[in-house]
Amino acid sequence: MKGTILSIIELDSGIITPGSLDTLRFATGLSDCTGNPVTGLVLCAPEQTPDIEPLQQLGVDIVLLQNPLLDRYTAEGYTGTLLHYIGGIGTSYICIPHSATGTDFAPALGVKLGGPCITAVHGIQGTEHPPRFTRSVAGGKLEEDILPLSFPAVLTVTSGSPAPLPVPSGEQHHVTVMEADITLNNTLEVARTTAAAVSSSLLSAEVIIAAGKGVGSIEHMALLNDMASLFPRASIAGSRGACDMGLVDYGLQVGMTGKNVSPKLYIACGISGSPQHIMGMKNAGTIVAINRDPDAPIHSVADIRIIEDLKVFIPQFIEAVNEHQRLSF
Repeated sequence: MKGTILSIIELDSGIITPGSLDTLRFATGLSDCTGNPVTGLVLCAPEQTPDIEPLQQLGVDIVLLQNPLLDRYTAEGYTGTLLHYIGGIGTSYICIPHSATGTDFAPALGVKLGGPCITAVHGIQGTEHPPRFTRSVAGGKLEEDILPLSFPAVLTVTSGSPAPLPVPSGEQHHVTVMEADITLNNTLEVARTTAAAVSSSLLSAEVIIAAGKGVGSIEHMALLNDMASLFPRASIAGSRGACDMGLVDYGLQVGMTGKNVSPKLYIACGISGSPQHIMGMKNAGTIVAINRDPDAPIHSVADIRIIEDLKVFIPQFIEAVNEHQRLSF
């Protein structure tokens, strides 16, 4: 399938997000496989234009689609803007960051375009054309390769792409500013709430005790707090699942839609190990997994694997540490 590869560039307070750069890495890799050119698309209000000079030097043409209604995200606004733009060009793939925003509007875009929407893509397989795409399924326990049969194909790309960005060529590529002709007919109100602030102790912690859905209840969170008290400069954190259950505040979420952390020691308690979570903690110095499921994906990235019920192991661990401290004195 010939046609431009579009790479959506998201902004956070006017700054290009790291996930957008990962998506651009993926798009340039896809360009190498298909021979199709890459264009970066920025959707924003006129007063929100970011610094795109670094992207120009990477050999990527940039299109700024601007409209005052794009001052904040709406699924209707993003989908309508992209449909209007894509309708005037030949497009093969639309690569979107697998973020809270991207995963919200990507399926609707795929339906409107009449093409497939493949989510959580993290790899390109094979040398045939069109290529196959690898994504994680079953909570990260399995992977599948998907071959799109119609185009354009919408892809949401997970963060953590290992591929480097193209080496700057020094050649300035084109920047085009276009007015996006959109209306919000089905969006009655755009409300925005601010998530709880991230505790500074999380980002500076040398030891992080992270809770997953396997912790089960608020009562069992006391075990993790007791474990954290054994270490200086320790912090509690949680997976998206634990935050959704109310076990941990969203300001302490680690993962693709949370925060990236790199403590000296990361202890994952009852965390299955989805790719989204692993991307947020894979740079930890030592990773310890406590999970009674021997097939949990978290064990594949852990340096120390403890296959045991955390409600059994953690009390025994705390008792052993306290006993050691008593003997030391």
